[in-house]
Amino acid sequence: TYEADGLLAICIQHEMDHLMGKVFVEYLSPLKRNRIKTKLLKQKKDEEREAAH
Repeated sequence: TYEADGLLAICIQHEMDHLMGKVFVEYLSPLKRNRIKTKLLKQKKDEEREAAH
């Protein structure tokens, strides 16, 4: 067992999440996750449109 706080605790948790196969979006609410997804899809669409010109 190891105790940490602050930035070190965040870094350790981040690495443990990687080892457990967990990504940060799993910590987000469904609403926030959908907002991000919508924004990324729009960005992709805009980039594809720009590349076509």
